[in-house]
Amino acid sequence: MGTLIGLAAVTMGACAACTPADASASLPSYDSLESTHQAINELINCVDDAPDSTLVYNEGVLTTTNSIKCTEVVEIFHFDSEESKAGTYSLLAEAEGTVRFAEGKNWFVVDYSDVATVEGVSDRIDVAELAENLDAQYSEVK
Repeated sequence: MGTLIGLAAVTMGACAACTPADASASLPSYDSLESTHQAINELINCVDDAPDSTLVYNEGVLTTTNSIKCTEVVEIFHFDSEESKAGTYSLLAEAEGTVRFAEGKNWFVVDYSDVATVEGVSDRIDVAELAENLDAQYSEVK
């Protein structure tokens, strides 16, 4: 089973710092999760045996996401709508610990390596460098 991020008491958009920056037209976009994964994999070499995708919950209800793990603590998300992207970003940003994002127009990569529920994981990536290489936006939420 994938990582479980339960955020029962969190409402979407409850924190101004937890919403993604404006997805301006200048940010890169991809037409699918597969093409997003391919572009990111070329830069950071995702592992072949990555665990299942994260299950994201909002107030006890499973939120539908389109994602694939790149490593145990790095995950790639692709979105069909800005609303879905903003909601998922907000939920993940509320995790206990530091969460790092490389964000494009309709996707983001998230690094959970400093989240309280993750212990002894060493497959962290440099998300700021990844964002720079993809012409994406970097953000860090504590």
